[in-house]
Amino acid sequence: MQSLSVLLNDVNTMPASLPIFWWWKNEHGVFCGASEFAAQFLGFEKSTDLIGLRDEDTSAKEYAKEFRQNDKMVIKHRSMVQYIEHTFSSLTHENCLLIVNKYPVMEDDSAKGVFGIATIVDEKLLYATSAQSKKIRQIQKAEYYYFKSVAIEVALTRSQSQCLQYLIIHPSAIYEEVGKALKLKKRTVESYMIAIRKRLSVESKAEMITRAIEFGWDKIHII
Repeated sequence: MQSLSVLLNDVNTMPASLPIFWWWKNEHGVFCGASEFAAQFLGFEKSTDLIGLRDEDTSAKEYAKEFRQNDKMVIKHRSMVQYIEHTFSSLTHENCLLIVNKYPVMEDDSAKGVFGIATIVDEKLLYATSAQSKKIRQIQKAEYYYFKSVAIEVALTRSQSQCLQYLIIHPSAIYEEVGKALKLKKRTVESYMIAIRKRLSVESKAEMITRAIEFGWDKIHII
């Protein structure tokens, strides 16, 4: 799987200015990267101010124990888990709810941290008109698919990502063809496919491609 040093570089080059939560912590619960919005939400001016700190050092310190327990479950089971978490916003100075998808960061077949993507439960949806509600959901859906695809990317190596992308574009291709196109051995491609299916929790090639498309991978990444 992708090394932690490479992962950290990839995550820190993500568009930090987008108004959505994403962060990456190591196995000890220390922040190694985050979006600007996440940092400001947690009481800091810039995302770099959050690096090296823990949940108990942020405005959400009241919920640090809960966050840590959830992170440990993701690391223990090495699979994505969705949580609804309470937290405190430094932007509004109010408690709020987050829908959080947490993914294990893998290295040498063991989880070495957690990559999180969160969406604020938007109370505007409770009071918006039908047209306003539809527009809000369209925006949130676009953000959701974008960060879902990013979450898959950080969980895979570059070569694994290229194999997955190739199969989305050429779904009928056999592994030997994939290897020839990407200059990889057939056995290497087969091992990549096993790892990707495991990460996406599917059993077949067709399910793997379908799941990746559901996550918006075909819309975001092009070889």
